[in-house]
Amino acid sequence: MDPLSCVKEKRKMLTIQQKIDILEKLEQGRKNRELCKEYGLCSSTISTILRNKDKIFQYFNELQNTHGNARKKKIITAPDLEILDKIVYAWYCEKLTIGEPISGVLLREKALFFYQQLKDNGKIVEGSLEFKASNGWLRNFKDRHEFRILQLKGEKPSAKHEGSDSFITFFKEFLQDNEYEYENVYNAQETGLQYRSLPNRTFVSANEEEVAEHKPLTDRLTVMLCANAIGSHKIPPLIIGTSKKPRCLEKEKTLHVDYIDQENAWMTTDIFLYWFREIFLKNVRKLKPHARIVLLLDNAPAHSPTEPLNSIDHKCEIIYLSPNVSSLIQPMNQGVISAVKLHYKTGFLRELLAGQHDNKASVIKFVKKFSVLEYIGILRNAWSSITTSVLSNSWKKLIPSLVSSTSVIPSNEELLRLVNQVPGGNSLSANEVSDWLSQERNLPVFEGSSDQQLLHLYASIQLPVSDIEESLDSNVEEAEELEESADESVCLSTPDVILKETQSIINWTRRTMHLTDEENLALIKVRDQALDMVLAGKVIKEEVE
Repeated sequence: MDPLSCVKEKRKMLTIQQKIDILEKLEQGRKNRELCKEYGLCSSTISTILRNKDKIFQYFNELQNTHGNARKKKIITAPDLEILDKIVYAWYCEKLTIGEPISGVLLREKALFFYQQLKDNGKIVEGSLEFKASNGWLRNFKDRHEFRILQLKGEKPSAKHEGSDSFITFFKEFLQDNEYEYENVYNAQETGLQYRSLPNRTFVSANEEEVAEHKPLTDRLTVMLCANAIGSHKIPPLIIGTSKKPRCLEKEKTLHVDYIDQENAWMTTDIFLYWFREIFLKNVRKLKPHARIVLLLDNAPAHSPTEPLNSIDHKCEIIYLSPNVSSLIQPMNQGVISAVKLHYKTGFLRELLAGQHDNKASVIKFVKKFSVLEYIGILRNAWSSITTSVLSNSWKKLIPSLVSSTSVIPSNEELLRLVNQVPGGNSLSANEVSDWLSQERNLPVFEGSSDQQLLHLYASIQLPVSDIEESLDSNVEEAEELEESADESVCLSTPDVILKETQSIINWTRRTMHLTDEENLALIKVRDQALDMVLAGKVIKEEVE
């Protein structure tokens, strides 16, 4: 085609990726005429692409961060009301994440509501066309964001294999094109943990009257876990609980765990920003001051948009997974979280059995009094127990080359053995123990953003100071009192005595926090060996009787 004498013909549609390629070739010194011949375009088309260079690159980056499918997108369908589009899409993603079905009618109604709020607060320019949230708008909205609106009330969206395949392709090319080192690629995810629960068939859960004060909501924690792709750098966990933060945690710098109290133990936008600034970035920059970092996140409601996060540290790139594919490809979901919970439950049962409770009442008392320092200590050990191979293997779907053949999947056998040793409890099968673990998969870890919060986040409509911000500034509270369990009169000569004393030392170190992870795990190992000897002695005694 002669670029100077184009005849009128059917318009040729270029993908965004093709336009990016043309711009890169122009920067490399290629001539306009050469590109016209290569792509079959007129000279004016190449000039238009060059003139819109900044707009094309901006749109390409936005698609990468939100969908991972920019390479197939053909036209830049920027909405007339860009702020409204961002708010409605954020609202949709939140509802999708928590499993609420969204119909086209509901989406249009919500768009009208947000439009009116923006207009009432002066965020819509006077004289602009009246927004009606028509079927045409809905169709264009869906095309812009490339998703399917759920039509059936009560239908819970399932993970989409097609969407995950698209993201996997995008992520692989993104890392390669930008030459990111795998050790600088991180994933973080929240998970819920019932920190003092026993299986449903144990007496603690079965006898409602005996544990009337055992409230499920107050027994749940939210834990934020984060590590890099090769497993060499684990970020200290952030624990969000309902109990006030003990004073001893304020001054302690070797805890390797951070704790924040929140009314419902939920991750919120304020807490997430605190985690990103004060925990993630500080720990990463301490180890890698100038490295280019990638942080992979899911579309949880509490996670802030990419723009404000990327502006905090220009060498840290935030990438969000496509909506509703987290269970299929997010690394932390590929065995890491389940391994942490298995280690935690095992540690919790060993702690219970180390107290040598001999009746139901004693076990119930232990469960009720299980404190902040105790579960933080066990969770700290659980995270320390996660091996490098478990972490690297969790990236098997996104970075297959990291898979290690030496990885060992933790077994439930030890957990089964311990839970059946609980005094007064019912004998459980392996399937029942597995069900116990799986019950925590869908625990709530965040409260969806309110309409007002979305308007404040995207349109800077001012809101009153939230109770959450005040909570973050008031963490210094009275510590929960821990009962002293040491018996100073006993002689260290039998396994049960050693068990009592080592457990006392463990309780003491949780208040002083002077041990490293390695030293703490070594002490736990001594306690566990004594526990195994005590349990073995009980089995022999029962057989003899």
